[in-house]
Amino acid sequence: MSDFTVSPPDLTGFGDQIADIGDFYAAVGDQAAELSTGLSLLPVPMGTSGQLSGVLALFLDDFFALVEAERNAAGRLAEGLGDTGQALAEVALSYERQDEAAKRHLEEAGSSEDHQAIDDAIREGEPNFDWSARLNGDDVFAAIDFELPKMVYQGEFGDLNVALSVVGNLPLTIDALIEALFGFSILKSLTEPLLGNWGFLWVMRDICAAEATAFETASTALGNGVGTLLDTSWTGDAASAFAGHVEAARVPLDAQVANLRTASTTFDAMANRIDKAGNDLASLIAELINLAVAVYVEAANVTKWGVETVLDFLGALSSGASAVNTDLWTYFKSMLGPLVGKIVVAVESLIGAIDAATTSTKSLCDELDALTPPALPSGEAGDESPGEPEGLTEERKDPADLTEEPNDGAGSEEALAGSPQSQH
Repeated sequence: MSDFTVSPPDLTGFGDQIADIGDFYAAVGDQAAELSTGLSLLPVPMGTSGQLSGVLALFLDDFFALVEAERNAAGRLAEGLGDTGQALAEVALSYERQDEAAKRHLEEAGSSEDHQAIDDAIREGEPNFDWSARLNGDDVFAAIDFELPKMVYQGEFGDLNVALSVVGNLPLTIDALIEALFGFSILKSLTEPLLGNWGFLWVMRDICAAEATAFETASTALGNGVGTLLDTSWTGDAASAFAGHVEAARVPLDAQVANLRTASTTFDAMANRIDKAGNDLASLIAELINLAVAVYVEAANVTKWGVETVLDFLGALSSGASAVNTDLWTYFKSMLGPLVGKIVVAVESLIGAIDAATTSTKSLCDELDALTPPALPSGEAGDESPGEPEGLTEERKDPADLTEEPNDGAGSEEALAGSPQSQH
Protein backbone atom coordinates (compact mmCIF):
# COMPACT_ATOMS: atom_id res chain seq x y z
CA MET A 1 0.00 0.00 0.00
CA SER A 2 1.41 3.38 -0.94
CA ASP A 3 2.01 5.97 1.77
CA PHE A 4 -1.00 8.17 2.37
CA THR A 5 -2.89 10.18 4.97
CA VAL A 6 -6.54 11.02 4.77
CA SER A 7 -9.34 12.60 6.79
CA PRO A 8 -12.62 11.01 5.62
CA PRO A 9 -14.74 13.78 7.22
CA ASP A 10 -12.87 16.30 5.10
CA LEU A 11 -13.48 14.24 1.97
CA THR A 12 -17.16 14.14 2.85
CA GLY A 13 -17.17 17.88 3.55
CA PHE A 14 -15.44 18.77 0.31
CA GLY A 15 -17.69 16.35 -1.55
CA ASP A 16 -20.66 18.29 -0.20
CA GLN A 17 -19.07 21.54 -1.36
CA ILE A 18 -18.53 20.14 -4.87
CA ALA A 19 -22.18 19.06 -4.98
CA ASP A 20 -23.14 22.53 -3.80
CA ILE A 21 -21.12 24.07 -6.64
CA GLY A 22 -23.03 21.78 -9.01
CA ASP A 23 -26.35 22.97 -7.56
CA PHE A 24 -25.12 26.55 -7.98
CA TYR A 25 -24.36 25.93 -11.67
CA ALA A 26 -27.80 24.46 -12.30
CA ALA A 27 -29.62 27.22 -10.39
CA VAL A 28 -27.72 30.06 -12.07
CA GLY A 29 -28.12 28.49 -15.51
CA ASP A 30 -31.89 28.10 -15.02
CA GLN A 31 -32.23 31.60 -13.61
CA ALA A 32 -30.31 33.13 -16.52
CA ALA A 33 -32.51 31.30 -19.04
CA GLU A 34 -35.69 32.42 -17.31
CA LEU A 35 -34.53 36.03 -17.17
CA SER A 36 -33.52 35.90 -20.82
CA THR A 37 -36.83 34.66 -22.11
CA GLY A 38 -39.22 36.06 -19.52
CA LEU A 39 -40.13 39.31 -17.81
CA SER A 40 -41.31 40.76 -21.16
CA LEU A 41 -37.68 40.80 -22.19
CA LEU A 42 -38.40 39.76 -25.75
CA PRO A 43 -41.24 41.69 -27.37
CA VAL A 44 -41.78 40.93 -31.05
CA PRO A 45 -39.45 43.56 -32.47
CA MET A 46 -40.24 43.48 -36.16
CA GLY A 47 -43.10 44.19 -38.53
CA THR A 48 -44.81 41.37 -40.31
CA SER A 49 -43.24 42.36 -43.62
CA GLY A 50 -40.22 44.19 -44.89
CA GLN A 51 -36.59 43.76 -45.71
CA LEU A 52 -35.50 43.44 -42.10
CA SER A 53 -38.25 41.31 -40.57
CA GLY A 54 -36.99 38.02 -42.02
CA VAL A 55 -33.39 38.33 -40.88
CA LEU A 56 -34.44 39.62 -37.45
CA ALA A 57 -36.84 36.69 -37.02
CA LEU A 58 -34.05 34.26 -37.88
CA PHE A 59 -31.81 35.90 -35.33
CA LEU A 60 -34.47 35.50 -32.64
CA ASP A 61 -34.65 31.77 -33.41
CA ASP A 62 -30.88 31.49 -32.98
CA PHE A 63 -31.04 33.64 -29.86
CA PHE A 64 -33.52 31.27 -28.20
CA ALA A 65 -31.35 28.33 -29.26
CA LEU A 66 -28.34 29.96 -27.59
CA VAL A 67 -30.27 30.57 -24.36
CA GLU A 68 -31.28 26.90 -24.27
CA ALA A 69 -27.71 25.75 -25.11
CA GLU A 70 -26.38 27.77 -22.18
CA ARG A 71 -28.97 26.27 -19.83
CA ASN A 72 -28.21 22.72 -21.03
CA ALA A 73 -24.44 23.18 -20.74
CA ALA A 74 -24.79 24.46 -17.18
CA GLY A 75 -27.02 21.47 -16.39
CA ARG A 76 -24.51 18.96 -17.77
CA LEU A 77 -21.63 20.53 -15.86
CA ALA A 78 -23.76 20.62 -12.73
CA GLU A 79 -24.52 16.92 -13.12
CA GLY A 80 -20.82 16.14 -13.53
CA LEU A 81 -19.99 18.07 -10.36
CA GLY A 82 -22.75 16.25 -8.50
CA ASP A 83 -21.32 12.91 -9.59
CA THR A 84 -17.85 13.98 -8.47
CA GLY A 85 -19.16 15.01 -5.05
CA GLN A 86 -20.97 11.68 -4.72
CA ALA A 87 -17.85 9.77 -5.77
CA LEU A 88 -15.81 11.57 -3.13
CA ALA A 89 -18.39 10.62 -0.52
CA GLU A 90 -17.99 7.01 -1.64
CA VAL A 91 -14.21 7.36 -1.34
CA ALA A 92 -14.60 8.65 2.22
CA LEU A 93 -16.81 5.66 3.07
CA SER A 94 -14.28 3.29 1.53
CA TYR A 95 -11.51 4.73 3.70
CA GLU A 96 -13.71 4.47 6.78
CA ARG A 97 -14.29 0.81 6.05
CA GLN A 98 -10.55 0.28 5.71
CA ASP A 99 -10.07 1.97 9.06
CA GLU A 100 -12.75 -0.17 10.67
CA ALA A 101 -11.09 -3.31 9.31
CA ALA A 102 -7.70 -2.22 10.66
CA LYS A 103 -9.22 -1.49 14.07
CA ARG A 104 -10.86 -4.89 14.23
CA HIS A 105 -7.59 -6.58 13.35
CA LEU A 106 -5.76 -4.58 16.03
CA GLU A 107 -8.36 -5.53 18.62
CA GLU A 108 -8.30 -9.18 17.62
CA ALA A 109 -4.55 -9.66 17.10
CA GLY A 110 -3.15 -7.09 19.49
CA SER A 111 -0.80 -4.24 18.76
CA SER A 112 0.74 -4.30 15.32
CA GLU A 113 3.01 -1.66 13.87
CA ASP A 114 1.71 -2.32 10.36
CA HIS A 115 -1.94 -2.02 11.23
CA GLN A 116 -1.34 0.86 13.63
CA ALA A 117 0.22 2.80 10.73
CA ILE A 118 -2.91 2.20 8.66
CA ASP A 119 -5.03 3.31 11.58
CA ASP A 120 -2.87 6.45 11.97
CA ALA A 121 -3.12 7.29 8.27
CA ILE A 122 -6.93 7.40 8.31
CA ARG A 123 -7.93 10.15 10.70
CA GLU A 124 -11.19 11.42 12.07
CA GLY A 125 -12.29 14.82 13.28
CA GLU A 126 -14.44 17.81 12.43
CA PRO A 127 -14.28 18.75 8.74
CA ASN A 128 -12.34 21.84 7.71
CA PHE A 129 -14.58 24.85 8.33
CA ASP A 130 -14.03 26.01 4.74
CA TRP A 131 -16.22 23.18 3.48
CA SER A 132 -19.26 24.84 5.07
CA ALA A 133 -18.95 27.83 2.71
CA ARG A 134 -21.81 28.01 0.21
CA LEU A 135 -22.13 29.94 -3.04
CA ASN A 136 -25.20 32.18 -3.21
CA GLY A 137 -27.01 32.15 -6.54
CA ASP A 138 -29.58 34.72 -5.41
CA ASP A 139 -27.20 37.66 -5.80
CA VAL A 140 -25.77 36.79 -9.22
CA PHE A 141 -28.12 39.03 -11.20
CA ALA A 142 -29.07 41.46 -8.42
CA ALA A 143 -27.05 44.37 -9.83
CA ILE A 144 -28.67 44.24 -13.30
CA ASP A 145 -31.22 46.90 -14.20
CA PHE A 146 -34.00 45.00 -15.96
CA GLU A 147 -35.75 48.15 -17.13
CA LEU A 148 -34.95 47.81 -20.80
CA PRO A 149 -32.81 50.60 -22.21
CA LYS A 150 -34.63 52.17 -25.13
CA MET A 151 -33.10 52.70 -28.53
CA VAL A 152 -34.14 56.21 -29.55
CA TYR A 153 -34.00 57.02 -33.23
CA GLN A 154 -33.83 60.75 -33.88
CA GLY A 155 -36.62 61.60 -31.45
CA GLU A 156 -38.58 58.54 -32.61
CA PHE A 157 -40.64 58.19 -35.76
CA GLY A 158 -43.85 58.99 -33.95
CA ASP A 159 -42.60 62.50 -33.21
CA LEU A 160 -41.39 62.81 -36.78
CA ASN A 161 -44.81 61.94 -38.14
CA VAL A 162 -46.46 64.42 -35.77
CA ALA A 163 -44.13 67.13 -36.99
CA LEU A 164 -45.11 66.34 -40.58
CA SER A 165 -48.82 66.18 -39.82
CA VAL A 166 -49.12 69.87 -40.72
CA VAL A 167 -49.28 68.74 -44.33
CA GLY A 168 -52.09 66.24 -43.72
CA ASN A 169 -51.46 62.77 -45.05
CA LEU A 170 -48.46 63.80 -47.07
CA PRO A 171 -46.07 61.35 -45.29
CA LEU A 172 -48.35 58.46 -46.29
CA THR A 173 -48.56 59.82 -49.83
CA ILE A 174 -44.80 60.19 -49.98
CA ASP A 175 -44.47 56.61 -48.69
CA ALA A 176 -46.71 55.43 -51.54
CA LEU A 177 -44.50 57.39 -53.94
CA ILE A 178 -41.32 55.77 -52.59
CA GLU A 179 -42.87 52.31 -52.71
CA ALA A 180 -44.02 52.81 -56.30
CA LEU A 181 -40.68 54.21 -57.44
CA PHE A 182 -38.24 52.04 -55.50
CA GLY A 183 -40.15 48.93 -54.45
CA PHE A 184 -40.28 49.26 -50.66
CA SER A 185 -42.36 51.05 -48.04
CA ILE A 186 -40.51 53.30 -45.62
CA LEU A 187 -43.10 52.80 -42.90
CA LYS A 188 -43.58 49.01 -43.24
CA SER A 189 -40.18 47.82 -44.41
CA LEU A 190 -37.89 49.99 -42.30
CA THR A 191 -39.71 51.82 -39.55
CA GLU A 192 -41.71 48.98 -37.98
CA PRO A 193 -38.78 46.56 -37.63
CA LEU A 194 -36.69 49.17 -35.88
CA LEU A 195 -39.44 50.33 -33.54
CA GLY A 196 -39.18 47.10 -31.54
CA ASN A 197 -37.29 47.46 -28.29
CA TRP A 198 -33.93 45.96 -29.18
CA GLY A 199 -32.53 47.36 -25.96
CA PHE A 200 -33.07 43.86 -24.52
CA LEU A 201 -29.75 42.97 -26.16
CA TRP A 202 -27.97 45.26 -23.70
CA VAL A 203 -29.71 43.45 -20.84
CA MET A 204 -28.58 40.13 -22.34
CA ARG A 205 -25.04 41.49 -22.37
CA ASP A 206 -25.30 42.08 -18.62
CA ILE A 207 -26.94 38.71 -17.90
CA CYS A 208 -24.20 36.79 -19.72
CA ALA A 209 -21.45 38.84 -18.05
CA ALA A 210 -22.92 38.23 -14.59
CA GLU A 211 -23.34 34.52 -15.30
CA ALA A 212 -19.73 34.29 -16.50
CA THR A 213 -18.45 35.99 -13.34
CA ALA A 214 -20.51 33.65 -11.16
CA PHE A 215 -19.22 30.54 -12.92
CA GLU A 216 -15.66 31.84 -12.77
CA THR A 217 -16.06 32.25 -9.01
CA ALA A 218 -17.36 28.68 -8.75
CA SER A 219 -14.47 27.26 -10.78
CA THR A 220 -11.98 29.16 -8.65
CA ALA A 221 -13.64 27.88 -5.46
CA LEU A 222 -13.34 24.34 -6.78
CA GLY A 223 -9.63 24.77 -7.57
CA ASN A 224 -8.88 26.43 -4.24
CA GLY A 225 -10.84 23.77 -2.40
CA VAL A 226 -8.95 20.82 -3.82
CA GLY A 227 -5.69 22.66 -3.09
CA THR A 228 -6.68 23.06 0.56
CA LEU A 229 -7.84 19.44 0.75
CA LEU A 230 -4.56 18.07 -0.55
CA ASP A 231 -2.49 20.45 1.55
CA THR A 232 -4.00 19.43 4.88
CA SER A 233 -6.32 16.45 4.66
CA TRP A 234 -5.32 13.98 1.94
CA THR A 235 -2.02 12.78 0.55
CA GLY A 236 -0.97 9.88 -1.62
CA ASP A 237 -1.55 8.53 -5.12
CA ALA A 238 -5.34 8.58 -4.79
CA ALA A 239 -5.27 12.23 -3.75
CA SER A 240 -3.15 13.06 -6.79
CA ALA A 241 -5.55 11.16 -9.05
CA PHE A 242 -8.48 13.14 -7.64
CA ALA A 243 -6.64 16.43 -8.12
CA GLY A 244 -6.10 15.47 -11.77
CA HIS A 245 -9.80 14.78 -12.18
CA VAL A 246 -10.72 18.16 -10.70
CA GLU A 247 -8.24 19.88 -13.02
CA ALA A 248 -9.89 18.12 -15.98
CA ALA A 249 -13.35 19.06 -14.68
CA ARG A 250 -12.40 22.73 -14.58
CA VAL A 251 -11.58 22.77 -18.31
CA PRO A 252 -15.24 22.78 -19.47
CA LEU A 253 -16.16 25.06 -16.56
CA ASP A 254 -13.66 27.65 -17.72
CA ALA A 255 -14.74 27.13 -21.35
CA GLN A 256 -18.30 27.93 -20.26
CA VAL A 257 -17.04 31.18 -18.74
CA ALA A 258 -15.24 32.09 -21.97
CA ASN A 259 -18.33 31.33 -24.07
CA LEU A 260 -20.54 33.48 -21.85
CA ARG A 261 -18.10 36.38 -22.06
CA THR A 262 -18.08 36.03 -25.86
CA ALA A 263 -21.89 35.99 -25.86
CA SER A 264 -21.92 39.13 -23.73
CA THR A 265 -19.59 40.88 -26.16
CA THR A 266 -21.68 39.69 -29.13
CA PHE A 267 -24.93 41.01 -27.66
CA ASP A 268 -23.31 44.33 -26.83
CA ALA A 269 -21.84 44.73 -30.32
CA MET A 270 -25.13 43.80 -31.96
CA ALA A 271 -27.13 46.23 -29.82
CA ASN A 272 -24.69 49.02 -30.57
CA ARG A 273 -24.76 48.31 -34.32
CA ILE A 274 -28.55 48.16 -34.41
CA ASP A 275 -28.69 51.39 -32.44
CA LYS A 276 -26.30 53.11 -34.85
CA ALA A 277 -28.01 51.65 -37.92
CA GLY A 278 -31.38 52.69 -36.53
CA ASN A 279 -30.22 56.23 -36.05
CA ASP A 280 -28.64 56.29 -39.51
CA LEU A 281 -31.85 54.99 -41.07
CA ALA A 282 -34.03 57.37 -39.07
CA SER A 283 -31.90 60.30 -40.16
CA LEU A 284 -32.02 59.18 -43.79
CA ILE A 285 -35.76 58.56 -43.70
CA ALA A 286 -36.37 62.00 -42.20
CA GLU A 287 -34.12 63.49 -44.86
CA LEU A 288 -35.95 61.53 -47.58
CA ILE A 289 -39.38 62.69 -46.42
CA ASN A 290 -38.18 66.28 -46.20
CA LEU A 291 -36.65 66.04 -49.67
CA ALA A 292 -39.79 64.43 -51.09
CA VAL A 293 -41.88 67.25 -49.66
CA ALA A 294 -39.53 69.81 -51.21
CA VAL A 295 -39.61 68.03 -54.57
CA TYR A 296 -43.41 67.88 -54.42
CA VAL A 297 -43.61 71.61 -53.75
CA GLU A 298 -41.14 72.36 -56.53
CA ALA A 299 -42.99 70.13 -59.01
CA ALA A 300 -46.32 71.69 -58.10
CA ASN A 301 -44.90 75.16 -58.74
CA VAL A 302 -43.45 74.29 -62.11
CA THR A 303 -45.68 75.73 -64.83
CA LYS A 304 -45.20 72.63 -66.94
CA TRP A 305 -47.02 70.48 -64.37
CA GLY A 306 -48.86 72.52 -61.77
CA VAL A 307 -50.54 71.49 -58.52
CA GLU A 308 -53.44 69.54 -60.02
CA THR A 309 -51.19 67.48 -62.28
CA VAL A 310 -48.86 66.56 -59.38
CA LEU A 311 -51.81 65.66 -57.12
CA ASP A 312 -53.33 63.50 -59.84
CA PHE A 313 -49.96 61.79 -60.28
CA LEU A 314 -49.63 61.04 -56.55
CA GLY A 315 -53.26 59.92 -56.38
CA ALA A 316 -52.73 57.52 -59.24
CA LEU A 317 -49.66 56.04 -57.51
CA SER A 318 -51.56 55.66 -54.23
CA SER A 319 -54.41 53.82 -55.96
CA GLY A 320 -52.03 51.53 -57.83
CA ALA A 321 -52.95 52.85 -61.27
CA SER A 322 -50.58 51.77 -64.00
CA ALA A 323 -50.98 54.88 -66.14
CA VAL A 324 -48.94 57.69 -64.62
CA ASN A 325 -47.18 60.79 -65.89
CA THR A 326 -43.86 59.55 -67.31
CA ASP A 327 -42.16 62.93 -66.97
CA LEU A 328 -43.11 63.25 -63.29
CA TRP A 329 -42.08 59.64 -62.68
CA THR A 330 -38.61 60.33 -64.09
CA TYR A 331 -38.37 63.62 -62.24
CA PHE A 332 -39.21 62.21 -58.78
CA LYS A 333 -37.00 59.17 -59.27
CA SER A 334 -33.98 61.21 -60.35
CA MET A 335 -34.41 63.62 -57.43
CA LEU A 336 -34.96 61.00 -54.71
CA GLY A 337 -32.90 58.13 -56.11
CA PRO A 338 -29.48 59.02 -54.61
CA LEU A 339 -30.91 59.34 -51.10
CA VAL A 340 -32.87 56.11 -51.45
CA GLY A 341 -29.60 54.47 -52.48
CA LYS A 342 -28.06 55.55 -49.18
CA ILE A 343 -31.00 54.00 -47.31
CA VAL A 344 -30.52 50.73 -49.18
CA VAL A 345 -26.83 50.71 -48.20
CA ALA A 346 -27.76 51.39 -44.55
CA VAL A 347 -30.26 48.54 -44.57
CA GLU A 348 -27.71 46.18 -46.10
CA SER A 349 -25.21 47.20 -43.42
CA LEU A 350 -27.73 46.39 -40.70
CA ILE A 351 -28.58 43.04 -42.28
CA GLY A 352 -24.87 42.26 -42.48
CA ALA A 353 -24.45 43.07 -38.79
CA ILE A 354 -27.36 40.81 -37.83
CA ASP A 355 -26.08 38.01 -40.08
CA ALA A 356 -22.69 38.26 -38.38
CA ALA A 357 -24.32 38.08 -34.95
CA THR A 358 -26.36 35.06 -36.07
CA THR A 359 -23.18 33.30 -37.21
CA SER A 360 -21.50 34.05 -33.88
CA THR A 361 -24.56 32.82 -32.00
CA LYS A 362 -24.62 29.53 -33.91
CA SER A 363 -20.90 29.05 -33.28
CA LEU A 364 -21.41 29.64 -29.55
CA CYS A 365 -24.22 27.07 -29.55
CA ASP A 366 -21.89 24.48 -31.11
CA GLU A 367 -19.20 25.17 -28.51
CA LEU A 368 -21.70 25.01 -25.64
CA ASP A 369 -23.17 21.75 -26.93
CA ALA A 370 -19.66 20.26 -26.88
CA LEU A 371 -19.08 21.05 -23.20
CA THR A 372 -19.24 17.87 -21.13
CA PRO A 373 -17.75 16.96 -17.76
CA PRO A 374 -14.90 14.42 -17.78
CA ALA A 375 -15.64 10.82 -16.85
CA LEU A 376 -14.92 9.88 -13.27
CA PRO A 377 -11.84 7.69 -12.75
CA SER A 378 -14.08 5.44 -10.67
CA GLY A 379 -16.76 4.86 -13.24
CA GLU A 380 -20.36 5.38 -12.22
CA ALA A 381 -21.08 7.24 -9.00
CA GLY A 382 -24.22 7.20 -6.96
CA ASP A 383 -24.80 3.44 -6.66
CA GLU A 384 -26.91 2.29 -3.74
CA SER A 385 -23.99 0.26 -2.42
CA PRO A 386 -20.89 2.47 -2.47
CA GLY A 387 -18.04 0.40 -3.67
CA GLU A 388 -14.41 1.24 -4.01
CA PRO A 389 -13.95 3.91 -6.72
CA GLU A 390 -10.86 2.81 -8.61
CA GLY A 391 -8.18 5.43 -8.94
CA LEU A 392 -9.50 7.50 -6.02
CA THR A 393 -8.69 5.27 -3.07
CA GLU A 394 -5.52 3.54 -2.02
CA GLU A 395 -5.44 -0.15 -2.86
CA ARG A 396 -6.63 -2.24 0.06
CA LYS A 397 -6.52 -5.92 0.89
CA ASP A 398 -9.05 -8.14 2.58
CA PRO A 399 -9.74 -6.84 6.11
CA ALA A 400 -8.30 -10.03 7.56
CA ASP A 401 -5.05 -9.71 5.65
CA LEU A 402 -3.89 -6.06 5.84
CA THR A 403 -0.24 -7.07 5.79
CA GLU A 404 1.25 -4.99 2.95
CA GLU A 405 3.90 -2.58 4.14
CA PRO A 406 2.12 0.55 5.40
CA ASN A 407 3.19 4.06 6.17
CA ASP A 408 5.45 4.19 9.22
CA GLY A 409 3.06 6.41 11.17
CA ALA A 410 5.51 9.26 11.68
CA GLY A 411 4.94 10.44 8.14
CA SER A 412 1.22 10.54 8.86
CA GLU A 413 1.72 12.85 11.81
CA GLU A 414 3.96 15.13 9.79
CA ALA A 415 1.57 15.31 6.87
CA LEU A 416 -1.28 16.29 9.15
CA ALA A 417 0.61 18.84 11.17
CA GLY A 418 -1.47 21.95 11.66
CA SER A 419 -4.64 20.18 10.54
CA PRO A 420 -7.79 20.91 12.57
CA GLN A 421 -8.57 17.19 12.86
CA SER A 422 -8.01 15.26 16.05
CA GLN A 423 -6.52 11.78 16.01
CA HIS A 424 -8.73 9.06 17.38
